[in-house]
Amino acid sequence: MTRALRFGDGFVTLVLRLGDAVARIGPLVEPRLAAGWPVRQISRMTISGEHLANLQSLLRRDPLRFEALTIVAGLNLPDCWIAAGFVRDAVWDHCHGFPVRPPLGDVDVIWFGEDQRDESIDREIEQRLSRQRPHLAWSVKNQARMHLRNADVPYASAADAMRHWPETATATGARIDEAGAVRIAAPFGAHDLFNLLLRPGPAFAAEKLSIFAERVRSKRWLERYPRLQLVVDPFAVAGGG
Repeated sequence: MTRALRFGDGFVTLVLRLGDAVARIGPLVEPRLAAGWPVRQISRMTISGEHLANLQSLLRRDPLRFEALTIVAGLNLPDCWIAAGFVRDAVWDHCHGFPVRPPLGDVDVIWFGEDQRDESIDREIEQRLSRQRPHLAWSVKNQARMHLRNADVPYASAADAMRHWPETATATGARIDEAGAVRIAAPFGAHDLFNLLLRPGPAFAAEKLSIFAERVRSKRWLERYPRLQLVVDPFAVAGGG
């Protein structure tokens, strides 16, 4: 079986032979296809103490991100985190030796309130956040309703919702608790995040792999972060896991 995916103006072609993957990538994309763990193993990952401490330290030392976390903590929303690129890019910047810089794109605030699913509530929260920090692109989504948009079974929590996100490294959130400590939610652990592995989450490893590929292309991650390694599980592409 052969599966071709478009990345930029080139192609990534996975040629499956006895479980091995060969990457053939067009001239505008470097051939970086790393060997990875099976999807089933990724689903069971937890964050290590070292990665947890490093991530907490990174966020505390970033004035703008820590301010954003403090503002969101003041909302007192249930099961509430700032997630996705807000956390991911901070780590990728650090691992590339880039200086601390503001979040690029949306600041994704996720929360879980089963009895407050009306989308207008999210818009009201965005307006409240924008009044406090107007230069950030706040995006608020109650994950109790997002399974409908994504055609998934209902999520049980914000962390459960992140299990259905396109990349393992993106499925990471942070918040400040009542005691002022930085808490981390990372349903796939932080191994991929700190080791610069760009891997589709289990929900996007096979049938939705083209969506993952389009995100890699449109967000120009391999150009912005040249040390990233693209990881695709050949068994998942073949429908075996």
